[in-house]
Amino acid sequence: MRQMLLDKAVKALQDFEVPEFELKPELNLVEEEIVAAKRKFMLQQVRERKERVLICSEIASFAMDELLVDLSFTAATLGTSETWDALKDSDLVIA
Repeated sequence: MRQMLLDKAVKALQDFEVPEFELKPELNLVEEEIVAAKRKFMLQQVRERKERVLICSEIASFAMDELLVDLSFTAATLGTSETWDALKDSDLVIA
């Protein structure tokens, strides 16, 4: 049961597609508002990427505790596929 749930979670993380920034024309934004909206969107994407990496780390450690080596390796590989700045993102480097 645990293996099935962890496997589904890893597959959902693998299948996740990052959305693209879309500007709604009905908002009628000026250039500065567009830049601010794009920056806010990008920061949200970074936060979500961090959350996915931390979730992968937890799945990998839990799978290893349950002796599910293949699943642990898959989750760890998915979690380490991103490149992070070691000074800014020390929690991700530790994970």
